[in-house]
Amino acid sequence: VALIKPFGLINIQVFKDIDQNIFFTEINMRLGGGSPLTYKAGINIPRIMRDILTGDCLIHQTIFARENVCMLRFDRAFYMEKEELITE
Repeated sequence: VALIKPFGLINIQVFKDIDQNIFFTEINMRLGGGSPLTYKAGINIPRIMRDILTGDCLIHQTIFARENVCMLRFDRAFYMEKEELITE
């Protein structure tokens, strides 16, 4: 983060392997899939976005979130035969 000096909302995805090597897989200027957890932990993302747009935010602002907040999510897949699809 210190190298790229991001401003605004940014999504950084990082993985650490068994040897503690760190790999950055994505760095995007967007909200990540964990954004609902961030909000639930007390970070008001819409307010921060507004403050950035209106110039009311501090560039190096420290924001503290509640700790020990967890999010569980799952994907549900549905499978069917081609004949079962409604085509009309």
